[in-house]
Amino acid sequence: MLSDATGTSLGKLSRELRTIPNLGPVLGGSFNPGGDLVAGAASDGTARVWTLDGRPATPAFKHVGPVVTVRFSPDGNRLLTASRDHTARLWDIHTGQPIGPLLRHGGAVCDAVFAAAGEWIVTGSEDGAVRVWTASPPGMSCKLLQGNSPVLCARFSHDGRQVVTAELDGTAQVWTSATATRAGPALAHPGPVSRAEFNRDGSRLLTLSEPLSCRVWGGAQLQTAGMSCYCAGVEWDPQRDRLLSLLPKSVARVWEAASGFPLGPVLPEPSAPVGREADSRWHWNTRKAHYSLDGRRIVTCHVRGRNAAGAYVWEAASQPILAGPLAHEDYINDADFSPDAFRVATASADGTVRIWDAQTGKPISRPLVHFAPVHRAIFSPDGQQVLSWGAEGAARLWKVSSGQQAVEPLRHGATISEACFDASGRPVATASLDGTARVWDAATGEPLGALLRHAGGIHSVQFSPDGEWLLTASEDQTSRLWRLPRDEHAVADASALATLLGSATSSETNLASVSAD
Repeated sequence: MLSDATGTSLGKLSRELRTIPNLGPVLGGSFNPGGDLVAGAASDGTARVWTLDGRPATPAFKHVGPVVTVRFSPDGNRLLTASRDHTARLWDIHTGQPIGPLLRHGGAVCDAVFAAAGEWIVTGSEDGAVRVWTASPPGMSCKLLQGNSPVLCARFSHDGRQVVTAELDGTAQVWTSATATRAGPALAHPGPVSRAEFNRDGSRLLTLSEPLSCRVWGGAQLQTAGMSCYCAGVEWDPQRDRLLSLLPKSVARVWEAASGFPLGPVLPEPSAPVGREADSRWHWNTRKAHYSLDGRRIVTCHVRGRNAAGAYVWEAASQPILAGPLAHEDYINDADFSPDAFRVATASADGTVRIWDAQTGKPISRPLVHFAPVHRAIFSPDGQQVLSWGAEGAARLWKVSSGQQAVEPLRHGATISEACFDASGRPVATASLDGTARVWDAATGEPLGALLRHAGGIHSVQFSPDGEWLLTASEDQTSRLWRLPRDEHAVADASALATLLGSATSSETNLASVSAD
């Protein structure tokens, strides 16, 4: 019979638990560290938590096979279950959601315990193995940046020490990453702020807001509004204190950030065919413009009616066209240079991505096919892969050398809003309007850790420069910094330890045992 810390009988509580409908025989139980909750493991494949007066405290935690043991973490915020379905699992007590991936064995898991103040988990199984796992997968450690309205964009500074968020209510906010606190007052704009980004040394901040207004901020705490212009899109020169903007008449121009003066003439329209120069039907609408990583080249995306779409590569300094038109059958939504600037990837509303030689304008692979419009395509840091995403609810990784998919599609339940590589190119992160973000292994396509959940659609995602954090921005009025451990999988397959302890070949050999009586 269960007893509390004073030895008082809890028989009444035991009888109440056994009368809860649809609960199978109780195979294990434990108290939380505060002694005010009790958890039970049942043969019906559930673990449940109750208050001491017998009321359910959380939803049921479900496995597909009998749950044999259940334990609270030392801080009382997590629940660890072991099941005969060959898995153990870590759960969030407050949300009822799983934390991290299933901890898998080749046989029934006989027991699972916390070790080292809750930092590690040890599992023992009928497969003869004892395994040690990290208890801190992505999503468990999270810093909350609480905004006042839906957050449309969030970006790290290049040193990772600050974050800037852009909100629907017309404000941008700078935060200190380490403490998740505001680094100054909000920066006010006349309309929703769709983009905010630091320059390379963090001394300036650009913001883009409605109605089509770009501002550059500097000075103490980045509070002084300097350059301001009317434009439809903007980005920093990666190497110099300059901006590339799209003007209202859909032409591109380079600006000096400090003075706000234009540098050189407006980037000219691509030429019309001979004899058609005065024909207004040959005037192009510039949709996007981006620098190469070295700042020496610019790619622009243009449309001229639904059946004419192309991208052009320019020399940034003197502005001659190097290659183009790089043509699709529908709008080109965006384009990206490879790290060496020798190739360009274009993403189109025709449902394809194409990779081009940036000097000759010739395609270097067959079209990379999606099943819905493609919003963006980016190169990996080594230039060997392309990551593309759009309206179909899946991001795709492609091998540049062959044009073949590198892994299975990285799927969400709704449109992918943004995706990115970390600096190493191995992890990939995706964010979706279904309210989730996820980290994936770019080599295998397998998820690394649990879904990272918001209460609304996620608009942006970015790795910190050191790869230790993931930054997400959501319609739920928050941005979140998620701690990414170095290894999300089992860190030690302790078969040797199992041998030393005596191989577990039956359910009678547990790391620790609990009894229903």
